[in-house]
Amino acid sequence: TGENTDYKADYITEYKTDYSTEAKVTAEQLLDEADQLRKSRQYQEALKLYDQAIAKKADFAQAYWGRCYSLNKLQQPEMAVVACNDALYFKPNYPEAVWSLGQAFDQQQRSVEALRLYNQALTLKPDLTEAWLSQGITLQKLGRSVEAITALEKAIALQRDLAEAWMIKGEAQITLGRFNQAITSLNKALQIEPNHRNALKLRQQARQKLQP
Repeated sequence: TGENTDYKADYITEYKTDYSTEAKVTAEQLLDEADQLRKSRQYQEALKLYDQAIAKKADFAQAYWGRCYSLNKLQQPEMAVVACNDALYFKPNYPEAVWSLGQAFDQQQRSVEALRLYNQALTLKPDLTEAWLSQGITLQKLGRSVEAITALEKAIALQRDLAEAWMIKGEAQITLGRFNQAITSLNKALQIEPNHRNALKLRQQARQKLQP
């Protein structure tokens, strides 16, 4: 019966003697748990599990990338660079790792190198929303506001509820003197995140510019 099959499958999973397979499954389970922690912004806890996954499976590119992502969020770009390079050593042309390496460079004020990596990540995976967003943020930081808006619109087309993308788009529009457009973008950001401090501040700036 189906019930017996399920029991048998559970038994095999629990007590298998193929230790290489067991190690692989265990590493995958650790990765899944670490990813859940990362997505809930528990980066320190995620790092511990990524390390455990790597201890089980030394060539686990996804765990190195998760480690890189978490280290970026903890503002430890030097260590993030090492982790991303490890991910790319084991899985060349890994778009998320290329993007995260760019983020680490961005934190080190290496904006031009970061942009090159964002472009590379997007060549590998054109629908990588985070890379479009990062590209837009960095272009705006470099004063390349027209290009920034193009990148941010790509991010928004892929994910409409990106408050950060709407906010940076509004900032770029202010830079270009497009104050009415900026207010529209910033209103979008605030619909998604009503207490977004930067969006509130920028909208106030745009409104002041429109006052006679």
